[in-house]
Amino acid sequence: MPKPKKRTIYIFIIALVTLYVVIEIIPFLTGALTRTEILKYGELKVEQEVVCYLVRNETVYSAPDSGDVKYKFEEASLIKKGAKVLTFTKDSSITTDDETERIKKSDFKEFMVRLGDNLIKDQTFTAAARGVFSTSVDGYEAIFTPKTIKDLAYQEVSGMSIKSQDVARNYALKGEPLYKIADNTVWYMVFWIKSNEASKYQKDATVTVSLPDGDVRATINKLVADDERVKVVLSTNRYYKNFASQRKVQATVLMVNQRGLMISNESLTTKDGVTGVYIKNTIGDYVFKPVRTIATDGEKTLVLEDVYYDEEGQPVDTVNVYDEVLKKPEADQ
Repeated sequence: MPKPKKRTIYIFIIALVTLYVVIEIIPFLTGALTRTEILKYGELKVEQEVVCYLVRNETVYSAPDSGDVKYKFEEASLIKKGAKVLTFTKDSSITTDDETERIKKSDFKEFMVRLGDNLIKDQTFTAAARGVFSTSVDGYEAIFTPKTIKDLAYQEVSGMSIKSQDVARNYALKGEPLYKIADNTVWYMVFWIKSNEASKYQKDATVTVSLPDGDVRATINKLVADDERVKVVLSTNRYYKNFASQRKVQATVLMVNQRGLMISNESLTTKDGVTGVYIKNTIGDYVFKPVRTIATDGEKTLVLEDVYYDEEGQPVDTVNVYDEVLKKPEADQ
């Protein structure tokens, strides 16, 4: 066979291989020519690490005079209203001048100043309310409360130096904090996320928060815009041993961990204000189908299948497994 003919065959083979790579391999690797996706079941896990602030209804009580202290309850004990929390013996030997000078140098001076009038002088040493007994104080008990949640701003809170201190001891000076009682019937967790992450959170949804000493189930109570961030407020009545002693903690919030029908977010669109997708019917046309989303991780969305019920309680025909869905439908309209 003449050499020129062999060369032509080699060029032809190379051209075929190149064409195959362009048509089959590259689209497979990049998805560049893929206009549709086939709906399948998958697992969606959406979680986020946050800096979380624990918010409680709590009151800090102080010593009415200088004297000896003996506690009757341990940290995190649940106590009843009227329970005797400690015994106190006034120090009759301390002089007024000596007491004044020692108070100026108190290890708890910072807490006393920060709490101000919110530091309640204990006259009876009995529990004024039912709740969790704690000797861990940070001085922010009157700033992080259910009533002030609406006023908490990221710019202010992120700059706070929060450090708890155990105030339990055998001797206290007049006005120093002795203990606190925290209401555990309902308490809150607050954290801030970037605005573009807010779609992961749905009001009234139930989440699981992994705190340093255990997991707590909570409800998303509020989502509030705060400059370039969103403040997320969770509420719960679940038991957490150290809820009264911790304030600022690292936490992981698990929004969803569920298996179901998955759709790429790039396939989602809206028609007449309704979220949905375009699916390929039996004759090859694309028709709009509304969808009801359950959760999203920003790239994939978990949706209900077959039929769901709208706000009026009417059944709505929606997508099914193995439906062929148009990607980026806006580009084809």
